[in-house]
Formats: sequence, C-alpha cells, structure tokens
Amino acid sequence: MNQLEIETRRRGSERVVVMPAGEIDLATAPRLDAALQRAVNAGCAGVLLDLDKVGFIDSTGLRTILGARELCRDRGQRFEVTEGSGQVRRLLAITGVGAQLDVVVGEPD
Repeated sequence: MNQLEIETRRRGSERVVVMPAGEIDLATAPRLDAALQRAVNAGCAGVLLDLDKVGFIDSTGLRTILGARELCRDRGQRFEVTEGSGQVRRLLAITGVGAQLDVVVGEPD
C-alpha cells in the first residue's frame, strides 16, 4: 500500500506551503491534487510545494505538479517547488519538467 502524508502551512498572505511525504503515484496523486487545489484557493500570493520528503514520484505526480503550476499561473500566483530527494531531482531533470518549474534550493522558510 502506498503511503502519502500531506501537511499544509500558511505563511501569512504570502504563501501556502504544501509538504507531501511518501510516494506520489497513480494511487496518491489525487490527494496531492486536492491539497494543491486548496492551497491555490487559499488566496495567497503563491504556493510552495516542498518535495524534500517525497521518496518516489511517477508521471501521474508530474502531471499533478504541472497542473498546479498552470492553475497558479492562470490566477497570477507564484508556484515554486523545492528540489526534493535524489529520485525526484533525477526525474525532474530527465523529463525536462524541472526546467518548467521555479525550483527553490535549500530550506523553505
């Protein structure tokens, strides 16, 4: 059974931070999508997706991330991601998705 825990924190009016931990795949991506939708709808200037505790992500997860980026762009909000674990960084690089995202290096504040 795939596990995905998601924590969300609001940083004032500037940012909502979504912090998934576990695996993002076909079974768990809908939960991440719902969390990202809530973050976008929270009315902040931006959304930060903290991928540091994600051990695995598949193409469904990538589509979910790109969908959130598009939604933020359509609403005039920033969408950023942390660089994540080694597996996440490799997948973002291999697929070219990383080049389409605003990647924050280091600890999210």
